[in-house]
Amino acid sequence: MRDRSAVVRIVPSKKVAGRFSIYIDEEFVASVDGGVLVQLGLSEGTSLSPSEIEQLRKSLSDQKLRDTAYRILSRRSHSEKELIRKLRQRGYDHRQIDSLIAEFKEKGYISDEQFAVDWINSRMMLKPRSRRMLEAELAAKGVSKSVISRALDKKLSGTDETNLAFELLERRPSRFIRDNSVDTRRKIYNFLRYRGFGNETIMGATARFIREFCPDNDQ
Repeated sequence: MRDRSAVVRIVPSKKVAGRFSIYIDEEFVASVDGGVLVQLGLSEGTSLSPSEIEQLRKSLSDQKLRDTAYRILSRRSHSEKELIRKLRQRGYDHRQIDSLIAEFKEKGYISDEQFAVDWINSRMMLKPRSRRMLEAELAAKGVSKSVISRALDKKLSGTDETNLAFELLERRPSRFIRDNSVDTRRKIYNFLRYRGFGNETIMGATARFIREFCPDNDQ
């Protein structure tokens, strides 16, 4: 019985330039880029003991997990729990994931504090909404209450929600104006309520909108 095996083949990928398929005794192990081959010290015909093969498999598995995490984060920033959930959905071992998350946090690749601030900035720039709605969205992303509270206090300090609600309405006033104030108010209420604004805020923004954009229907 042999106590050593060999990396029989390292085959360049036909589909992706710079990637290589690794086979051990004709068994496919992984597809990696050239940098990983150099990092692992692999070359065609390299002889490996059973323990070295086991270590190689672990290293390749860890690298695959890392590559997956990089791809996920390259699309947009993620909260810690979001990234964990997506990696688990892809079938990675929870111990591998925990180790990677700890490393990424230490290096600053993921940070719930920064994620919360970025999320609020993006929302307020593109789709403004109430503090309550932002809280709910971030909580759904797995961000802790304390982190959410600090981020909201930092970014929304001094923000008047009634003014914010009105600014949303005045962007496209024609979409809310109806033949009578009852229908106008109903249209505004549904729009602002969907974005998490409270009744008092909605009432204030609606009253101002009626005064400024359809005073003939102010009743």
